[in-house]
Amino acid sequence: MKKITVLIGCWVGQFVKEIKFFEHLEKKLKCKVVRKSKFVYETEINDNKITFQFCFGPDNDKIWKERKEIRSKEGSSLPPSIGHLVKKGIKADEIYYLGLCGVFKGKHYDVFLPNEFIKISFDKYTIHHGHLDKLEISKKIKHDNKLIGVIPGKKCSVVTSNQVLSLKYVKNRSHELLKALSKKLKTHADVVEMENYEIVKNFGNKHNIGILLFGTDKPANKEKKSKTEPRRTNWIKFNKVGIEMIRKITA
Repeated sequence: MKKITVLIGCWVGQFVKEIKFFEHLEKKLKCKVVRKSKFVYETEINDNKITFQFCFGPDNDKIWKERKEIRSKEGSSLPPSIGHLVKKGIKADEIYYLGLCGVFKGKHYDVFLPNEFIKISFDKYTIHHGHLDKLEISKKIKHDNKLIGVIPGKKCSVVTSNQVLSLKYVKNRSHELLKALSKKLKTHADVVEMENYEIVKNFGNKHNIGILLFGTDKPANKEKKSKTEPRRTNWIKFNKVGIEMIRKITA
């Protein structure tokens, strides 16, 4: 039986309860998804054992630790970073990633298949103007994405960040700063997320890697909104392309 790990770049509650990905997967592919632990789910399809591992962030750095403390005070926990999973090890024949991303070049709800990867690391939990001036960008890594040509989507470059590019994490909720940061990063990458660079760097030499990103917002366009305003995302399309990915890799 082939072992496949699918890393999930999304909050567990959102993925399971709001998006209801596993519910739709069970109906479409006639399988049973079982929760093995807080951040791990499993199923079997066509003699393939699939482990869904939730993750958050590239490294076990001070940004991750501060977020963990905040969530602990809120009565919740934080999925492991890719750094944690590297130390733990992933026992799989193939590794895939299914997650969400912010879009610099493209449209909301586009599907992106990255094959070029860079990374930025903030040294403070709150993004401020100093970060814009002294932002260090890693060297680019190129790596085959096994989903290119298998799943319809845009081949692209991605920047991995250790902090979410959201007004919530920007000093004084400055839209101007977030817009300037997005403009700077746009010259280096098409989309932004939080795990891909470290996945490719640490697992790419020994595993086939396939990455599918779904665009949910444009950081440069974010404005201050009412807390009561509902967020609308096309989860129907996300579920469709995500389930098609699972179908293809287990065929």
